[in-house]
Amino acid sequence: YMGTLSSRCAGIALLLRLRDLDCGSGRHAMAILPLYAHERGDIDGRGRGSLMKLIRRRILEARHGILGSSGGVVAFVSVLVFLALLMTLVVSWVASFASESGGDVVQSSEPRVQEGVAGIPAASGKGVASLDRESEPSEPGAARDAYRRARVVAAFEHAWLGYKKYAFGHDEIRPTTNATNDSWGGFGAVLVDGLDTMMLMGLEDDVAAARQHIEGLSFRKDYSASFFETTIRYLGGLLSAYDLSRDELYLRKASELGECLLAAFASPSGLPYHEVNLLTGAAKNPSWSADRAVLSEIGSFQLEFLHLATLTGDTRFSDAVERVNELIASGNSIQGLFPVYVDIKTGAFSGDHLSTGALADSFYEYLLKQVLLSRGRDRSSLRLYTEAVEGIRALLVGRSGPRGLTFLGQREGGRTTPQFDHLMCFVPGMLALGTTVPGIESHEHLALAQELAHTCVTLYTDQPTGLGPELVDFATDPQAPADYTVRSGAYLLRPETLESLFVLHRLTGDEAYKDQAWAIFTAIERHCRTASAYSGLRDVTQRDGEQNNSMQSFFLAETLKYLFLIFSEPDVLPLDEWVLSTEAHPLRIATKRA
Repeated sequence: YMGTLSSRCAGIALLLRLRDLDCGSGRHAMAILPLYAHERGDIDGRGRGSLMKLIRRRILEARHGILGSSGGVVAFVSVLVFLALLMTLVVSWVASFASESGGDVVQSSEPRVQEGVAGIPAASGKGVASLDRESEPSEPGAARDAYRRARVVAAFEHAWLGYKKYAFGHDEIRPTTNATNDSWGGFGAVLVDGLDTMMLMGLEDDVAAARQHIEGLSFRKDYSASFFETTIRYLGGLLSAYDLSRDELYLRKASELGECLLAAFASPSGLPYHEVNLLTGAAKNPSWSADRAVLSEIGSFQLEFLHLATLTGDTRFSDAVERVNELIASGNSIQGLFPVYVDIKTGAFSGDHLSTGALADSFYEYLLKQVLLSRGRDRSSLRLYTEAVEGIRALLVGRSGPRGLTFLGQREGGRTTPQFDHLMCFVPGMLALGTTVPGIESHEHLALAQELAHTCVTLYTDQPTGLGPELVDFATDPQAPADYTVRSGAYLLRPETLESLFVLHRLTGDEAYKDQAWAIFTAIERHCRTASAYSGLRDVTQRDGEQNNSMQSFFLAETLKYLFLIFSEPDVLPLDEWVLSTEAHPLRIATKRA
């Protein structure tokens, strides 16, 4: 039943529902139910957007086999029937609209944006079938952004539906074998970590499925959890979900998890241990780090704990932050940079290994973001951040030989080595974001950010896959045959380069950053997409690089979120109102509990 289309009809919404019916050989059926036609004006864009989202969902579900193993043929035929009915609707609508406008059909250049969660605009996506037929708009502007944004949403849904079919409730899906992975406690890392991305994209059905799982979660489990990973993936994800939705369930679960994590601070120095049993509270360091804590781990919980304290009024969380921050501030830095290891018993820094990459990266990020979250009131973190940037410029910045690429090295034993890892590509975004803080040298910091971002992008474009390697050694000799050699060609679906491109575009408006992000996305689609999700690569230097059968939760939490945001309007998570954690979880600045 299609209803009656006339010049007075404002639209018809169709609902495709799949029901289990006893059909003899199997349980499958399709029912198309009419809703209603509004007696007002032309078809409302929100209705069309919802209809197209529904079509996209049904096609993806059919593609992933969610309709049932015994009903594949009928499901396929059902989709074809529904598409035929849709075409009838579209043709009739266009004809009706054209007759009313004198034959001139005016089409909006961008799908209407719906109001999203907690006042954040959410994009309305085009259907997958529409994306397959359309060519990308050639000119920069709203239409091209909408096309690219819809492609990113479709990629998220592809990954989510594969996870939902094969690994729902587990931490991750193995994307080439469809096995499950529970490296982070088996609480459902993908759905908690990726929840706020779903909310921003307006994927209400996915949010509802994730919420139902979270409602039944208990974090009080006899499991020795990584303090760092549990904080940034789970606690951050729950806090962000609360900020975006104001759903008390997420804050309640965040409080429960935070309570479990407090036991990690039982060390003699007050620094958090590497891992903590969420049921018993037993905390320890692993054998590989013995009595040493890692800089990035003791310095990357502050945003989440401060925000939890603000939302709940429980000062135990902010007290833990204050004790650790005081210990760090009293430590001996090397020209503003801190060694990557610290004694868990005494709190004294050990050695002189300096880096902005692995073992250190998010420590420096959180110095700045504590300033932003406090609206500049945290003067101690501001001092440490500005001193650290000066140390980076003095000790770690280098330039390669042939092309003069700016890079960051590592320093140990009084000398700097030109070893650069992908994690360092967050630094351009950090430096650019720091220029929004009054009193920070904006011109020089932004210039360095742009140079480093160029290097990170070049590491992508130089490879035959268009994706960046995990680890390279730069050559500083002008006569060297190449700027760098690839030490590890692995690509882990990492977000850092995209993060920096997003921040730089937001702050400068330069369209080139969008195009660079789009090139990375198309390379991911070309080389990392599997039948059920997305996989990292073992070696980006090989044109047909082998997939590594891993899709970590940060791909949905960070990589796809930054891609979505760079093609969204600035009023989607404005940077003067939100701080994105190291796992890209948006936390509302100076939030007060409603």
